[in-house]
Amino acid sequence: MRNLFIFLGLNLWALSSMATIFVPIPLEDQFKEADSVIHGIFKGSVSKKLPNEEIVTENTFKLLSKSGLDAGHIINEESFKVLTPGGVWQGLVYHIEGTPTFTKGEKVILLLQKGKYGFEVYGLGVGKYNIKVVDRRTIIYSSIFPNHKKLGNITVEDFNILLNKVYGEPLQRLKGKHYVYKKDEVKRDIASIKEVDQGLRTLGTEKGEEDGGSAPLGGILSFILMIVGIVYFLNKT
Repeated sequence: MRNLFIFLGLNLWALSSMATIFVPIPLEDQFKEADSVIHGIFKGSVSKKLPNEEIVTENTFKLLSKSGLDAGHIINEESFKVLTPGGVWQGLVYHIEGTPTFTKGEKVILLLQKGKYGFEVYGLGVGKYNIKVVDRRTIIYSSIFPNHKKLGNITVEDFNILLNKVYGEPLQRLKGKHYVYKKDEVKRDIASIKEVDQGLRTLGTEKGEEDGGSAPLGGILSFILMIVGIVYFLNKT
């Protein structure tokens, strides 16, 4: 029995160790395995329990740009949610080795996969990329392999070329007009509504004229009543 526990313990330790080992995967292959890519600013996080009893951390980002992400998935670009496994729940820490961490205000690029309960970071920490400026050039690098020859030194141009190849578009900046309405955009929408309303009224007027309207018929009836009145008056006199 003691040997059995030792055997199980060694295997669990081995599995735990294996979970922290990441193998570099070509960026294009990562894009193909992921569903979309976002560029955003980390705002904060909260732990929660999913319906399947799994403890996760719900991370909130302000979206700056995206590639491959359908607009229908963006409810509010100021509060885009991404799940990572583990967290703190009822005083207990659920730690998952290799899970990406974020600091408030940090700008990151994330490769995402659509899960049952929301978007998740692809491959744990593998799907997190950081940004730095080297010799006035913006460089994107893997948070797991920052010193890798290729994954640790990606130009924005090369990054977008691969995105365009896989998703059909580079990182597209969000302007907010489809998700978060601003004052000037609301004014434009109100103006559009007024134009539509005016158009409907005009259409109604044109339709009345095409159908003959009620004005000619009213004139005929008035003329007949006038004749009847004159005849009645002559008979009385």
